[in-house]
Amino acid sequence: MNILSAFTWWQWLILGVIPAAIVALYFLKLRRQPVAVPSTYLWTKAIEDLHVNSFWQKLRNSLLLWLQLFLICLLLLSGLRPGCRGEQLEGDRFIFLIDASASMSAMDMEEGKSRLDLAKEHCIGLIDRMKPKDVAMIISFSDRAYPHQSYTSNKSLLKRKIKDIKQTQFKTDLREALIAASGLANPGRTSNREDNRDIQVADALEAKLFIVSDGGVAEVQDFSLAGLTPEYHPIGAYDAPDNVGIIAFSVSQSIEEDKSYEAYARFENFGNEDKEISFSLYANGELHDSKSTVMIKANQTRGAQFDLSAALDKFDLPIELRLEIETDDALAMDNEAFCIINRPKQAKVLVVSDGNRYLELAVTDRLRKLATIEFEIPSYLDSEEYRVQALSGEFDLIIYDRLTPKEHPQANTFYIDALPPGDQWKKSESFSQVTVIDYSRSHRVTQFVELSRIVIVEACSLTGPTATKSLVDAKEGSLMAIAPRQGFQDLVLGFPIVVTQDDGTDELNTDWPNHPSFPLIFKSIIQYLGGVADMDIADNTRTGSPVKIKLEEQFDTIEVKNPVGKKSTLRRAPNNTFLFADTAEIGVYEVKPGKVDETREKFAVNLMNRRESDIRVREKLEIGFQEITGAKVNRIVRKEYWKWFVIVALIVLFFEWVIYNRRILV
Repeated sequence: MNILSAFTWWQWLILGVIPAAIVALYFLKLRRQPVAVPSTYLWTKAIEDLHVNSFWQKLRNSLLLWLQLFLICLLLLSGLRPGCRGEQLEGDRFIFLIDASASMSAMDMEEGKSRLDLAKEHCIGLIDRMKPKDVAMIISFSDRAYPHQSYTSNKSLLKRKIKDIKQTQFKTDLREALIAASGLANPGRTSNREDNRDIQVADALEAKLFIVSDGGVAEVQDFSLAGLTPEYHPIGAYDAPDNVGIIAFSVSQSIEEDKSYEAYARFENFGNEDKEISFSLYANGELHDSKSTVMIKANQTRGAQFDLSAALDKFDLPIELRLEIETDDALAMDNEAFCIINRPKQAKVLVVSDGNRYLELAVTDRLRKLATIEFEIPSYLDSEEYRVQALSGEFDLIIYDRLTPKEHPQANTFYIDALPPGDQWKKSESFSQVTVIDYSRSHRVTQFVELSRIVIVEACSLTGPTATKSLVDAKEGSLMAIAPRQGFQDLVLGFPIVVTQDDGTDELNTDWPNHPSFPLIFKSIIQYLGGVADMDIADNTRTGSPVKIKLEEQFDTIEVKNPVGKKSTLRRAPNNTFLFADTAEIGVYEVKPGKVDETREKFAVNLMNRRESDIRVREKLEIGFQEITGAKVNRIVRKEYWKWFVIVALIVLFFEWVIYNRRILV
């Protein structure tokens, strides 16, 4: 604002005269009235007074003078309406969605501050611009939503809740946070079944939604924002930051040698420039192998391979492997990965068959290393021993050859030419000369076998309950299918391996036992349904994903200790497994059964997420087929300070009045 244009020229002239007039009052002498007296004694004093009673007197230091000048200056400043340009949020209801996923730990903007720190500072700045009656709420998110504060106008409380938001190691998923925010802004509806009326339970409360993130989220499809007005606030550097991350780390057993293991790793450079890195592999905390000056081209990947023979000879199982990138970059969370080689763990399998020797031949020596396999005759199903074992979950897998038990066991099952108990499974009339035309190459049961050349004499097509997946198909229908059952899985084969003749002899119903795929598929079935991993190598788990723990012995409780020392006690599920969901920390978790002070098993939790490692800031988000870019959400306003000058002027006027009255009274 132009100060000179605040008043006209004559108004400025009057204002300029006022301070001069105040000062002039202190120069004027005190005019005395002549008085006749009968004595000449007073003439001496009168003559002395003539020396100082001139029209102008010397200006003396006076507190009242300075207070009056200060008062008039304050009034002049308030008349000029001093102020500055400021920003104010538009609207009266705000929802802050703050990204706390793994990528927000990147240090690519300011020294010593992560993206999450900058996001919190940004939100606190927005809260400072809220009007006194505005309300806001705080939600942080990663792959799940964390409501921190419901609607409130208390700015101090909102700021404190924002400061309390912690960095997580989870991936980013915006959907759950949007659902939480939408549930507050868009109340649900209820319906009356009798008169078919749809009733809105409350008025929709529109709100402005601030999404403060680096934008590394997947597209949220089929979502309606409705009463939410989204505003995306990008946090971080737009150019590709310097980051190389571990995107894969695993251990596999050599096909040629049973005791030979190799570790495989894959690195990816997410920057726009070639990067030279150094990395090391540690076994049980000791350096096993190290490689330096490995060049990875921009936006490219590179693999690495490690021989683990020396580590297996040196250490007892379990062996903890840790891979570490020793070159600094913007994101440290993806520079470390873990893998575990546990003690060999065998599955417990029961085969109930009336002397099918081809099933016995399918159990090779290599298969017996994976599982303890017991063969029983059909009458065993009527024994109390079977009932206790089946209901207690002692077996991991039960194979029923041409027979059906009275009730479902607490185990995974494989039915050969039989259906599970109940009426959810159906089979058609038998048909002859069956040929396999297709089979699943993605399911773990059939992905490593060749089934297209087998010939079947007679078979039936299968139909199962909801979520049934067909694994092997003929033109007549499904020949093998699998379906879930209350935490277990039932695998059903629609034809017998052998058919018992009238004279009691068995005759092959298929040439499948003559193919290499026959023992291989039984190995796959025992590995998959028996819960056996690739020998004794623990599967890697990503942060936020649940882990199913199953020990060889039966325990009622186990204790799981995470990498930072937090302990959790789990109770056994009906299927003799333990489900652990608190995988919030990257590192190695230890499992101790019951009250035994011995680590029986370990498992690793890693980030290994390309979306989180790719820390380039996205310029826009896509929510419900709507593109949301960084928009200007602040309204430029003028902040007035003249009121404060008037208040100070009144205070000065009060003090002047007090001082003046004291001088008069004295």
